[in-house]
Amino acid sequence: MTDKGEDATTISIEVAQEPATRILGFAPLQLSDDIYNVVNDNLGRMIDDFGEKLLERYQTKLDPSRVEKLLNVCKYKLQHQQDYLFDEFDKYLVGDLLSVDPNVVLDEDRCQLTYSEKKAHLVEARIDTYTKRLVALNACSTLLDQRLAELRRIEKNLASFNRLLSDTVQTSFGVDSIDDLCLLVLERTKSLMRLCSEFRDGFDI
Repeated sequence: MTDKGEDATTISIEVAQEPATRILGFAPLQLSDDIYNVVNDNLGRMIDDFGEKLLERYQTKLDPSRVEKLLNVCKYKLQHQQDYLFDEFDKYLVGDLLSVDPNVVLDEDRCQLTYSEKKAHLVEARIDTYTKRLVALNACSTLLDQRLAELRRIEKNLASFNRLLSDTVQTSFGVDSIDDLCLLVLERTKSLMRLCSEFRDGFDI
């Protein structure tokens, strides 16, 4: 069976890789499977790391169970897209990148070397699209790391300021905390108000 407008014979991908396997010493599809596993493992870790950092930053505002559901949806959708992408990548790998020159095989085996050029171009376009998406995802992860680092610095500065303020309160007013200082000020204000009231009443007499 041939594609219209192309002198290309449609054959199974497993058959198409046989000449390259014999010459290269390894199966191109096995290489594709190894790449697939590496990419999926790294994507899974990136999504898990994103979830952890999201909860660290918004732990008081986000429900962990809802975050987990969100991460599972992301993994499912990425898995589905990766499956399709690597099916096409298999064809690109066998039909173009690791294709065998017809001059190095017997005439009767050359039919196994023909593959669709149109499909190869489509695969290249999809690979470019997913590469851009991965770059964008990595940029988001980097930006999130920067924001988390800024929050940690702010948290550290606030803790230092709180310690300094507590030390100042203890040294200057002899109380242990800001709350104690507020109570002290309130009591002295009430005492002052009583004295003013008594002083005013004395003049009225």
